[in-house]
Amino acid sequence: MSDPLWSDRSTWLRGDDLKAYRVTSSGLCWWCQSAPATTREHKFKRTDLDQMWGDSKYLLWGSSGDDRTIWDSEGFGRLSQIRGPKSDVARFKPSMCLTCNGKRSQSFDESYVTFSRHVWQHMDRLWKAGYFDMSKIYGNEWQSRVLEVARYFAKHCACSMVDAGFEVPQSVIKFLDGETSRLEDMHFVIFKDPQIRRYRRRMKEIGVAAGGLHIEPAAGAVSKSRKCLTGYSCAYLLGFIGVKYYWREGARASDSFYLHQKPRIYRREELPPI
Repeated sequence: MSDPLWSDRSTWLRGDDLKAYRVTSSGLCWWCQSAPATTREHKFKRTDLDQMWGDSKYLLWGSSGDDRTIWDSEGFGRLSQIRGPKSDVARFKPSMCLTCNGKRSQSFDESYVTFSRHVWQHMDRLWKAGYFDMSKIYGNEWQSRVLEVARYFAKHCACSMVDAGFEVPQSVIKFLDGETSRLEDMHFVIFKDPQIRRYRRRMKEIGVAAGGLHIEPAAGAVSKSRKCLTGYSCAYLLGFIGVKYYWREGARASDSFYLHQKPRIYRREELPPI
């Protein structure tokens, strides 16, 4: 989707300018809103991190906002070493209780892992593919399983919002609760990123198995009169295959990937408007 949140830099707010729009944490899980928030969701699924680890002693983590990082001379930006999936930089702040981040969302995680393994296994072929056939990944259960994948990403989006100091929309919570099978005010699309693919190919030419996990910088919109968040977008990538999500307050009838047996794989520069 073409992302209007990035279109006009003159309207951007950063740092202290956002204080008026952030909420004070209650210390409770954002999902059930009753139990203490004692667990930390991974920014990337632990199974993906474990797969990348192999026999390496550490992974390189790129960031632009962490003072502990170092500049890499090869132009990859700021890089830091992480030595385990429980590293602070690899997880969001504590925002969920043990039950919600475990038993309640276990089926979301399991369906996502199946999707993730398919992507890693067929990565190079997917560049030329125009769509995913979800029935080949999940069989006759594709409708319910793909819906669970969407709920995994909705949970990820919510954790990202809370990590940034914003309140999770009630529509997202109802979607995770199963009260609705369609999250109309959040749009999800699958895409492929040519820039990351070029990097992957260059690394393979010199014998480096460059997989890579990526989260694009989040962007949001706010209401200056109501002092609250009204839009939020981000993207999560396995190699060059990503899922872009965009929540917009009051939006209706989003046509997201989980509504289709064969959802389209868009090119990054050709994402549809929400």
